[in-house]
Amino acid sequence: AQQDTLTAEDAVCDRLSNTVLNPGQVRIESSDMELSGDSLKVDIDAQSFVITGNVVTVIKPTAKNPANSIKGVKQ
Repeated sequence: AQQDTLTAEDAVCDRLSNTVLNPGQVRIESSDMELSGDSLKVDIDAQSFVITGNVVTVIKPTAKNPANSIKGVKQ
């Protein structure tokens, strides 16, 4: 099973809006990608998240597609 790792500086849970806010650096890693940025907002009800500020996404090559390595930067 694939395991994802979330690293955040200072996450705060808002139970009224059912969100988690992290105003500091955040990094999400899995076996096939890395995603980082300056802040994170998680909407628990919608099961979605938004990373903002200096967002960097790296899609890692996999055994299935070893030549498929894409790097992107989005703000």
